[in-house]
Amino acid sequence: MAEVYRRIEYDDQGDPVLVIHKKVSPVKTFRLDRPVAPSFAIRLNDVWQYSEDHNPRFIYHMSQICQFLCNLFDLGLVTPSRMGRIASVIEEGIDDLIKAPPQKEELVNLGEVKVTMADLRGEGSVSHVQDLVVSKPLSEVIH
Repeated sequence: MAEVYRRIEYDDQGDPVLVIHKKVSPVKTFRLDRPVAPSFAIRLNDVWQYSEDHNPRFIYHMSQICQFLCNLFDLGLVTPSRMGRIASVIEEGIDDLIKAPPQKEELVNLGEVKVTMADLRGEGSVSHVQDLVVSKPLSEVIH
């Protein structure tokens, strides 16, 4: 059986997502003409569906997901042992997903500015000169 793996990635809003994928051999990995391998993502908001305590239909839901992944990844005959291995990968990944921090947004330097501030309220003017760096999150710059 081809193995199924998990990894934590981040969506467009910077929230963590659990991605389940089939192991692809290194020979096929670096071919440019190969199709993209399918993967399955579980968002943080959907974690409750994978909990026996929060989902009354947990066993049914998990069996449906495991059967779906067997077909999606073309793993062959759907067997209880294969479904159990996939369920283990998902359940272990859920713990990692819950513990994953939000993605830190990368800041882009837009420029530097020299600012002069003057206090004209008192006896004589007091000036303060400060260099400021103007930056924005990368997602705001790209739009």
